Amino acid sequence: MVAFGYIALILSISLPSMIIAAIKLRKRNIGPLLDANGWAVNALTVVNIPFGKRLTKTLVTPPFSNVKDPFEKPKYNALKLFVAVVIILGISLFSAWYFGLINKVLPDVLPNSSWVQAKLDAEAKAANSALEAKAVPTPDVKPAATQEEKPAQQK
Repeated sequence: MVAFGYIALILSISLPSMIIAAIKLRKRNIGPLLDANGWAVNALTVVNIPFGKRLTKTLVTPPFSNVKDPFEKPKYNALKLFVAVVIILGISLFSAWYFGLINKVLPDVLPNSSWVQAKLDAEAKAANSALEAKAVPTPDVKPAATQEEKPAQQK
C-alpha cells in the first residue's frame, strides 16, 4: 500500500510536466526544453525538416513518411503575384472606363462606353422633354389687323 502511495505521489508531481513536455514536442518546439537544460535560447525554436536533419545523424527519412514540411515558410512566386496585380489593375481600369470615371478626368481621350452613351442619351432626352414642358403655349389670339384692314374696320 505504501508503494502505491509513492507511485501516486511521483505521478502527481511529474505527470503535469510530462503532459506539458508532450504538448511542446507535439508542436515541434524544443526551445523550452533547451532552455531548461541550460542552453541560452531566447526565442521559440521551431524544428522544421532542414533543421531537424542538421540535429540528427540519420540522413534518411523513414519510409512512408510525410516529407512535406508543415513549418516551411511559404514561397511567393513573383510571376504569379505580377500576373494577379496586372489582372486586378486591368479590371479596375476597364471598370473606370466603362462607368465613365476616366472621361471625367480626361475628357474626350477615350470613346464612350455603351453604358456612358446610354446615360448621356437619357440625360439629353430628359433635358429636351424639360425644355418642351417649359415652352409657353401661344394663346389663340387673332393676328393684329394690318394697315389695310384697319380702315375697313372703322367704317
